[in-house]
Amino acid sequence: MTAITPDRLDTTLLRVITFSSVHARLTQLIDDHRGSTSWWVELARQLDDLADAVRREPGDLVDAEGFTEQIRADAPHLMGRWLRLSSERDGLYDAVTDVRLQVARDAGDESAVEPARHAIRTLLTRARRFQERTTEVLLDAYERDLGGE
Repeated sequence: MTAITPDRLDTTLLRVITFSSVHARLTQLIDDHRGSTSWWVELARQLDDLADAVRREPGDLVDAEGFTEQIRADAPHLMGRWLRLSSERDGLYDAVTDVRLQVARDAGDESAVEPARHAIRTLLTRARRFQERTTEVLLDAYERDLGGE
């Protein structure tokens, strides 16, 4: 199950962006590590997409604000975890931005390929952990309090 799945249709480019697809593409790119100009450009593009995915509310939600209110009303014991995830999301977004700036600054520098790969791997690990914790809260809320059995 995926917690961060901010699928959106970008009508100007007509492409679907999901956390899973960005994660897969970034993993493929860092495993490739060509260091060519197009490689750096694609890294930057995928990091921008990751930032868009992270910037959205935690969870696979159309109405995250409404979900927050539902947790507050029906599962108040989960509010602390949910609010910590929202705060963590902000830190994750900042981390994506930092790596994106690193990629922009170092683009084309062959000696910067390995540091960029390492930074992206670290970032993807952090994003995956965030995704897992978000999924846990959503499942707990559903199973215990919001209608699951």
